[in-house]
Amino acid sequence: MENWGAIFEFATRVLTKPGDVRSLGAVTIVPHEVAHQWFGDLVTLDWWDNVWLNESFARWFDRKTTIKFHPEFYTLTNYVADKHNVIAADVKNTAVPVQRNLTDAGSFGFIDPSIFVYNKGSHVLETVQNYIGEEAMQKGLQRYLKDYQFGNATPSRLWSSIEKATGVKVAAIGDSYIRQTGVPLLTVDAQCAGDKTYVSITQESFPNQNVYPASRWTIPVTLAYGDALEQRKTFVFDQNATQLELPGCTAVLAGPTGRTTT
Repeated sequence: MENWGAIFEFATRVLTKPGDVRSLGAVTIVPHEVAHQWFGDLVTLDWWDNVWLNESFARWFDRKTTIKFHPEFYTLTNYVADKHNVIAADVKNTAVPVQRNLTDAGSFGFIDPSIFVYNKGSHVLETVQNYIGEEAMQKGLQRYLKDYQFGNATPSRLWSSIEKATGVKVAAIGDSYIRQTGVPLLTVDAQCAGDKTYVSITQESFPNQNVYPASRWTIPVTLAYGDALEQRKTFVFDQNATQLELPGCTAVLAGPTGRTTT
């Protein structure tokens, strides 16, 4: 329990022997609860529908910390499985938005299903970071914590602080992922003509059973092209379809790192 300045946990969960299967829990739960001292306690949610601003941040930080200090517990395979689980849940008829509209009567279900409040929200944060860069994200979060310390936060306040600190617009990107269910499916077609490559990109909703399916997202897209695919072009795609041209006759790869929207 992440009470401010007094984190309570069962000793058997955090004091484990090397090789103990519970070591993973110890590695993740400590940074998770420590992160709440800032995201949840110093700055807390404005209302229960904003609870992901507590839990997604803590999940994001426990994952980053695990990768940095104990990468054996969180490999690329784990990362892919984590994303797959989110996507699999997000295309079912039980999917709910990360940012839900809750009334007094509905507040008791604010964290169910937890995969959206914890995991999907953390990947949305990573999407924003991958778009603006890690240093810029750090500056944005420092501004956010300073702006709302001892106060309450909403998604619009988070996006606004990041934008003020970095000069980069992120609100439309973040909102399109946290306020909708489902997953965007991008189709990329590249054709060479002369000394240029013409790229057509379309987006649609990945086949789903969503009760209120989304049809369009605001997506940061990175294309790799050129010799050995070493050149990069990053832009924000918020239409059903777009076309652009790249220099040279080249292969084109979208999302070259294989990670969240980068």
